Amino acid sequence: MRALFTAGLIAFIALPVAAQNLPEWAYPVNPPGKPPDATKPLHLPGSNKAYTQAQIDDGFNPPDWYPEDHPAMPEVVAHGRKETNARACALCHLTSGAGHPESAGVAGLPAGYIVRQMQEFKSGARKGARATAMIPIAKGLDDEDFKKAADYFASLKPPVWYTGRERHGAEVLSR
Repeated sequence: MRALFTAGLIAFIALPVAAQNLPEWAYPVNPPGKPPDATKPLHLPGSNKAYTQAQIDDGFNPPDWYPEDHPAMPEVVAHGRKETNARACALCHLTSGAGHPESAGVAGLPAGYIVRQMQEFKSGARKGARATAMIPIAKGLDDEDFKKAADYFASLKPPVWYTGRERHGAEVLSR
């Protein structure tokens, strides 16, 4: 048993030395990725808008690629409150309220529910994976901001999800 352990230890110690003698052509290293050009205008299909990556990343002025697809946004949804470092709601939840994959879809939720969730983020009562991002935003807004954002998102139609069976007359699922 001791001999087996000793042989294993020697092999483990020799591994880094052996790795240094490997031919480079057999183990290429990926070149570092090239960062996107922050000044080049970007476009989305069906939109006549163009934004640079720097504009897209602006937490207080997120892009509105399809302004004709939604009602006028309240200031808090479109721009947040820069003076209190509360980023725009549309940055994560989008102008449609559908949200990014990591952000909640809030379109069509009852306004009272949205306001209550914001109050719970602000008080610290609501915890969870996204609370880290939402607590500072909620603390930078007041109840009137909550109401305006909630009324806007509640007025939006939630996205419809299809099951793939619609062609055969089956039901359509919505969130």
